[in-house]
Amino acid sequence: MNTIIRLYNQNRKKFWAIIIAVIFVFVVIQLFNHFAKIENQQKKDDNTIAKEHYEKQHESVISGGNVSKDNRNIYENLIETFLKNCINGEVDKAYDALSTQCKEELYPTVEKFKNTYWKSNFSTKKTYTFQSWNSADINTYIINLYEDNLSTGVINNSEHIEDYYTIIREDENYKLNINNFIQKKEINSQERNQGIRITVESVKIYKEYYIYKVKIKNNTDNDIMWNTGNDVGTVYVTNSNNVRFDALLYENAEEDFYVKAGEEKVTEIKYGIVFREDFKMQSMSFTDIVGNVDKISDKLSITVEL
Repeated sequence: MNTIIRLYNQNRKKFWAIIIAVIFVFVVIQLFNHFAKIENQQKKDDNTIAKEHYEKQHESVISGGNVSKDNRNIYENLIETFLKNCINGEVDKAYDALSTQCKEELYPTVEKFKNTYWKSNFSTKKTYTFQSWNSADINTYIINLYEDNLSTGVINNSEHIEDYYTIIREDENYKLNINNFIQKKEINSQERNQGIRITVESVKIYKEYYIYKVKIKNNTDNDIMWNTGNDVGTVYVTNSNNVRFDALLYENAEEDFYVKAGEEKVTEIKYGIVFREDFKMQSMSFTDIVGNVDKISDKLSITVEL
C-alpha cells in the first residue's frame, strides 16, 4: 500500500493527466455519437416529410392510374424546383428546366420566357399545388398557382392560375413542357391522288388543341385548292373511337388554301381537341380538294393515315 502511495506521489501529474485525457476522449466520443444520432434522425425525418409531401400528387386525375414509384419523386422534385425558382425570381435556373422542344416552340430565349410566362404568372408572390393529370406513356401534371396570402394579405383561393406541365426525357435528363404544351410528335405520313400529294409532317399537342404541320405538293399542271371553304367539316381527323374533329380553318389565311402548279406549300391546321392519351388520332381527311381552280366542280379526296 505504501508503495502505491509512493508511486502516486511521485507521478501525481502524469496520473491525473492520463485520467483527464481518458475522460476527455470519452466525452468527445459521446458527443460524436450524440450528434450522429441527431443527424441520422434528421435524415429520417426529411425522408418522411418528402414522402408525406408527395403522398397524393402521383394519383392521376384523368387516366385513373399512378405515376410509377421509380419516377414520381424525380418528376415532382423537378416541378417543385421549377416553381420555387420562378417564385424566387431565379429565372435563368427555371429556364434551364425547360425541354428543347418547349424552348423552340414557345420560348427561344430566356428573355422571352421572362417577359411572357414568368411575368404573367410570377410577377407577384405565389404559392402552388400540383397533381398528376395523366400518367400513361405521357406524364402530365395540373398546376394551380395562388396568390401568397401572407404577402398580399388577401385570402381568395377561388381565384388561381391553372397550367399543365409535361415531363419530357432528353438523353439522361428530365425536362418540362409548360404552358399547356404537351409535346411535339413527328409523323411524316403521306397519301396522294391525281398528282396531289399531302404529307402530315408533325403535330404539336396542347392540352386543348392539336396543331398539325401539313405539306401539300401540287405535281399537276393546274392551280389547285385543298379546301374551298364552301362547306363545313370537309377537313377533319378521326380518332381511335371513330370520333371526328373538324379543322378550325377560320384560323388559316385564304392564300393558304391555294397551291400553284408545281408548287409545294407548308401550312398548319388546328383542331379543337382536348388531349386524351387513350384516344389516338388515326387519320386526317381532305374531302373538298379542287384539282383545277378553273373547274371548281371537279373535286377529289385524300385521307392520310396518322
